[in-house]
Amino acid sequence: MTPDHIIDFAIRLGAYAGMDSLLPADRDVWLISEAEVYCDMEGIDSFLDQYDADTVRLTAQAFDAIGAEQIATALKNVHGALPSRPAELLNLAGDLISLRSGYSYENIREYVSAAYPSGHPCARAWIKPDVNQIIAELKETDVRNAYILAFKGMIYSSYTENALVLIEKTNSQWVLVNLYRHLITFEGNYKPWSVSGIMDDLSYEGWREYPSLPAQTEVEEFIHVSRWSYQVMAERGCFVHGEIYLDTWDAVLGFTPKDRFPKPAQS
Repeated sequence: MTPDHIIDFAIRLGAYAGMDSLLPADRDVWLISEAEVYCDMEGIDSFLDQYDADTVRLTAQAFDAIGAEQIATALKNVHGALPSRPAELLNLAGDLISLRSGYSYENIREYVSAAYPSGHPCARAWIKPDVNQIIAELKETDVRNAYILAFKGMIYSSYTENALVLIEKTNSQWVLVNLYRHLITFEGNYKPWSVSGIMDDLSYEGWREYPSLPAQTEVEEFIHVSRWSYQVMAERGCFVHGEIYLDTWDAVLGFTPKDRFPKPAQS
């Protein structure tokens, strides 16, 4: 994950799951972004309407962390006056934030880089899963070959990974499966891979077996019935990153999919 990816990830996760879902440095990025957006669009009053006094204190600390000392001081003064909202204090803080006084996007990038010298704990969102680990966690023993066709990272109430996998069994049968796993801790601990399912939808299939290598129409039908999606709707979760392994599709299935993942927003 580059600093731009981390910044984008923090803003997406904060927007979807809230500030409490964020690591400290990610929270700083989120709060700076929120302050910028509210001050630019509706004024600093709207930021104070949305967030409590402690969040204002944390936002001052976030600006201080990236070297924006004037903004940090102005927000500390606003915080100290709460619940009163003296116009002169609010106007000063709001104007400084709107002008990006004392910092630029590059300062945020440098801050993120320093905060994660060994990489972000969620960097796995950009790493192809280990297909052998997937098979082991599914407890499948009669497997000749397995192929990851596509992979994506999503934010629902937590960070979740999904994989579209093709399995060749030793009895010459083939399986298409839509899998998921949840991130348990930001140290990189995950629940085991499991077959996706929707309890109240009988038309849903996360696992389908075939007597021979599935044809293109069969793969497309499975993608439909397993609810695998390349274009993620906002109400279904926040898309982080995705990869389609086109060489694998072409080499094993003999065709490539028409659809593609959206590219993550770049700042």
